[in-house]
Amino acid sequence: MRRLRVCKQINFPSFRRIFVRMQGSYDDANLGCIGEQFGNSRTTSPCGSLGGTDAATAQKDKEDGKFICLQTLFCVIAVMVITFAGIGAVPVYSQEAASTGIHLRIGLTSRGEADSITIDSNALAVGFHQDGYFNAEATLLPASGFAAVRAPASYIRAAEGLTYFAQAQNTASELSAHGHNAIPVLVSPSSWSVYIGPYPTFGEAEAAAAQLGRAAVPPNPARIAITDGGRPAVLFGNYNGVFAHFASPTGITTIDSGSYRGVFEPFVREGIFTAVNIVYIEDYLRSVVPSEMPASWHIEALKAQAVAARTYALTRNHVHRDNGFQLCDTVITQVYRGVSMEHENSTRAVQETRGIMAYHNGELIEAVYFSSSGGHTEDSENVWLTVVPYLRAVREVAETDYMEWTRSFTLGQLTGFMSANGHSIGSVTAVRYRRSPSSSRMVELTFIGTSGSQTYTNDAIRGAFRHSADGNLQSTNFSINNTSAAVPLDAPAPPPAQTVQTRPPAVIDGNYAIVPDVHGVPTRLPVGTLSTILGGNLILYGSSAPGAYHTETPAYQPLAVSSTITGDRLVITGRGWGHGAGMSQFGARGMAEAGYNFVQILQHYYTDIEVR
Repeated sequence: MRRLRVCKQINFPSFRRIFVRMQGSYDDANLGCIGEQFGNSRTTSPCGSLGGTDAATAQKDKEDGKFICLQTLFCVIAVMVITFAGIGAVPVYSQEAASTGIHLRIGLTSRGEADSITIDSNALAVGFHQDGYFNAEATLLPASGFAAVRAPASYIRAAEGLTYFAQAQNTASELSAHGHNAIPVLVSPSSWSVYIGPYPTFGEAEAAAAQLGRAAVPPNPARIAITDGGRPAVLFGNYNGVFAHFASPTGITTIDSGSYRGVFEPFVREGIFTAVNIVYIEDYLRSVVPSEMPASWHIEALKAQAVAARTYALTRNHVHRDNGFQLCDTVITQVYRGVSMEHENSTRAVQETRGIMAYHNGELIEAVYFSSSGGHTEDSENVWLTVVPYLRAVREVAETDYMEWTRSFTLGQLTGFMSANGHSIGSVTAVRYRRSPSSSRMVELTFIGTSGSQTYTNDAIRGAFRHSADGNLQSTNFSINNTSAAVPLDAPAPPPAQTVQTRPPAVIDGNYAIVPDVHGVPTRLPVGTLSTILGGNLILYGSSAPGAYHTETPAYQPLAVSSTITGDRLVITGRGWGHGAGMSQFGARGMAEAGYNFVQILQHYYTDIEVR
């Protein structure tokens, strides 16, 4: 094994006994100098140099040997203190969270792209997260302050195959004392190396390595340095998919002003540097639940949110697979803000539903949720095209806030939105729309321009306005220019719009339109008012209810109706916030306050599910 040099001039048997217990072995008969480890001739000096030593240097070292040895002893004792604090498992997870055995990789993408990760900790354990446990190889004590930075440059491998951090640290200290910029490198579990560098190019590293009789280390874009006051304290080798990790021994690590449970993997992929938080799912939920729903809300609503978020996390844990993690900390998956968001109410909800999830036909459901429906949720196929049996439109029982809103746009703005979205349709002159038969939400919106048209469907309708000052529309539960304002949003949904093909053009007979049906037989259809004929389609305003569109001939297919743009402005009035499929959070709150428990809430919003 590699030997940690201890001065032979001073005998510390008690020190050696401690060292034996810490390291597991100690060779009292062969305590060579660092220089000997690199193939240099044995000298009489207590501390040889990497490149050998001459007689003058040896004599000077011999004269100053006691002083040098005391320096070395002090260094070794300091390293021992650090190593004693670090070896073994670090309790970075709460007990109840660890009992589930499920951990997640969360990419903190909300930080944006950065070249470093600031770490605010009184101590920092470095090691590896394996099989659900974080095993620390060493604990570092800061002099100025830690940071994780990219270290892709070339180096010289001065030593390798060291088992303990103490060995690597002592070797690096000896080399640094002889003018080499040496750094301990954590390569894999119980495997340390020592590098000298960095060098700007691999060629320079090779040339320097040849002079020292060592090997050059090529650049590695995945390599990370843990710095203290800007100086590298430890390198994470990150070879062959084996990535090192860090955590505070307290179990809560603060990075970039945010505090998190679990451990961190500073991760680089395709040039993007990301802090990946590895955390047990129950600890993750302690932050997610109050980040997604106010912790002051009714406990049964918080429990419903906890079960939905837990289920969603496990069915969506592949979303960022290509980025090197499973979920992110933004609304793309679920909002995760760390320890600062934790609250005793939401933590209670997580703990009292620990491990409980929602299933349909024995499989975990994709438990999507949103803020407010405005009175009625939506079928999945009218949001994302795919029919999902447990995501069916339901009427709200007791939604506490419909979140009413109004947006207004000029024709010039609409034209600009289409251009910014990449659609060249000329100047927008009109808008057509079609509603969902199950919820009265908009499922189709067509912008008609002077040189073309562009249609948006389902939840993509909201994104059509993303370049406006306020961004996406809040929901698809809206009316245009109040054309359906007279229809209560909590009333039964109106029949869908219908198209009547005109062969020949329709004959108007009082309040009726006489048109041929699909077999060419003239058919008398009651209407309230008759719109203009758009192309070959006759659009009928139905008489069953204001704003409802219908025909008595079921063979005809639904099609868009034309809006009326007042002046040069399109006014949109809506309710709700979010995509509209799954659980309404304000609806869950209302149901909880009305006496429903979390299971009943979940089974209302997710059709035919089992909660267990």
